[in-house]
Amino acid sequence: MSEKTTSPSQAPEGYDDNIGRLLQLALRDFQARCAEKLHSRGYTQLSATHLTILSYIDPTGTRIVTLAERAGMTKQSMGDLIRELETQGFVERSPDPSDKRAVIIKMVQTNTTFLADAYNIIAEIQSEYAATLGKDGLPQLRALLTALLNRNVTDK
Repeated sequence: MSEKTTSPSQAPEGYDDNIGRLLQLALRDFQARCAEKLHSRGYTQLSATHLTILSYIDPTGTRIVTLAERAGMTKQSMGDLIRELETQGFVERSPDPSDKRAVIIKMVQTNTTFLADAYNIIAEIQSEYAATLGKDGLPQLRALLTALLNRNVTDK
């Protein structure tokens, strides 16, 4: 059995369309569209990093340590970003009922304008993707991605 090898300076055949790269590029496209639309609505103080952190917050709130793990950064760096978002009025801290030493980070529910804008922007981008993918394309993509993410843990 012969394996095709490539030199370290040459990308292997199929590199440009491998699934990991495509998923990463699609995420970057989504984030860039979100940032552009939020900035056009006046949320210019939000950086790409801020937007990524906001996307990691669960609807019921998320511990800082979990946010740091999701972002691949230290708890200290995440704490700094959370302080910035807190100062800007996008997130708030609340005590973690299961651990008095920890706090839960939540979106500020009273910031209804931002939340409405964010949800509307997500819907706009999904509509743009649906227009590109066709009538059944977006539901199929969502179903396929969900299947990948929900596969049995032993398949990982």
